[in-house]
Amino acid sequence: MLVSVRHLHPHLYFYMPLLANKIISPGTSLGMWEITENSDSLKWELQWGKDDIKAYQSLNDPKRSMQWLSSRVLLRKMMNTSEFINLQIDEFGKPYLKDSKLKLSISHSENLVGVLISEHECGLDIEHMKPERIEKLCTKYMTENELDNCNMKEFRMEKLYLYWSAKEALYKLYGKRKIDFKQNLKIYPFEWHPGGVIRARIEKSNYLNELVVSYDVINDYIVAYAVDMDK
Repeated sequence: MLVSVRHLHPHLYFYMPLLANKIISPGTSLGMWEITENSDSLKWELQWGKDDIKAYQSLNDPKRSMQWLSSRVLLRKMMNTSEFINLQIDEFGKPYLKDSKLKLSISHSENLVGVLISEHECGLDIEHMKPERIEKLCTKYMTENELDNCNMKEFRMEKLYLYWSAKEALYKLYGKRKIDFKQNLKIYPFEWHPGGVIRARIEKSNYLNELVVSYDVINDYIVAYAVDMDK
């Protein structure tokens, strides 16, 4: 199935609470929704291949199962197709469309699910912001200089989460694992705004890529995404 991102449905009327569905740049579309359905209603929205059945049955957690179902239904709605979508996972765990040249990235956190579809390599991350959680994790993925950028109490939690979510988006865009969030993923200093862009860099011995990470705040969630327009 060959589909152009320009043919993705621009205005979708879902039965689920749709929070975002927009063309964010030429060749790139972002869709998001809040999970309120039950699993049975979502199952009927999908066409199931053997790999899909196996993947779904391997999920023993009800929340993960709902996130898995919701992301696949959202993808189908965004592509506006009744045909079978052959969504596969590569050797590094990155999802891809076997019968399409489109790239995609999928993310979910708690009850929020997102799908980013692009003609270019891309990465999407969603995080449910909880102050106590991020304070325990921040030293694991941030450098001392990055932590210094969050020393002010005002918007500290939001900035810590933006660092995390932006680096997750970069990691997904890179898509090959074996990457150190402190050493290989760099975020340039920024001032906090409830939505915008920040500058970032993926740096490894044989790889260097300067990128822009866009982000939004939706209720208690932060959403970050990056698109490599050169690939």
